[in-house]
Amino acid sequence: MLKCAEGAERVPVALIRALAARLFRDAPRRDKIPAWVQGSDQMKFTMMVLSLGASLGGSAAWADPPKTLRVTESVEIKAPIDEVWATVRDFDSLNKWHPGFASDELVSGGNGKVGAVRKLTIKDGPTFTERLLAFDAAHHSYRYK
Repeated sequence: MLKCAEGAERVPVALIRALAARLFRDAPRRDKIPAWVQGSDQMKFTMMVLSLGASLGGSAAWADPPKTLRVTESVEIKAPIDEVWATVRDFDSLNKWHPGFASDELVSGGNGKVGAVRKLTIKDGPTFTERLLAFDAAHHSYRYK
């Protein structure tokens, strides 16, 4: 490995050697190189190409994998909590109070039972399923995925 400045990407020496070998193997003869790249400019150009290739290759190889997106929603409703809970507590009642859903049916398990699975159909047609992960009637909450 090359010694890099703090915060810089580290690139395997083998990668740089492979890039250099590829670059110089296919390089045109000196008399065929454009005038603007000859002389000391040629060395600068070569180093720029090698640096660019090494940094791009290193960044992709050691990049962090994408993280899972986690969404948490919370809404404040100006109504008594027991009245709101009576409306939303059933895991298969989303279509009764949410205007975007055409249907909501339990395909396994029961309302308020962890592990229950519901099939939701959006009014535009797509369907998907969700599993009840937690249900707490005392705290008026449930969690699903």
